[in-house]
Amino acid sequence: MMYQRVIKIKVHQQINHLMNQSVDEWFLETEAVHTALRTYSKIRYQDQEGYPIEVKWQMDPSNTFQIVEIIQPAYTLRFNPQVETVAAYQTPQGLWELNIKTIDMAIEELDGLKSLHINYQISLNDQILGLYNYHLTAS
Repeated sequence: MMYQRVIKIKVHQQINHLMNQSVDEWFLETEAVHTALRTYSKIRYQDQEGYPIEVKWQMDPSNTFQIVEIIQPAYTLRFNPQVETVAAYQTPQGLWELNIKTIDMAIEELDGLKSLHINYQISLNDQILGLYNYHLTAS
């Protein structure tokens, strides 16, 4: 089934910073474009600051689990429940290679996306920077 349609989404993001024991949290309700193709699906929306965000999910080549990408202007986060991934992040101090460990991930679809939930950690040079929670629901 292939289609493209405008949907309403809610996004909740939470970051637990381990270094300074603080928590940042964001909530967003907005319209998005949901595109479903034979090989993958994606949702495109703008975050609170107007930056374009694309969330793309598809089955891995072995067809046994889902892989998710969150594509932002500054970097792309890839979530694979089987292996850690690396994201290149350009900072004023130079290029950081962030290690992304998917802790758990759930995608619920029923005639389109209902929800996508990812818990993950980001580390730099074997030091965990934070624990992250991304939850997107569609209506």
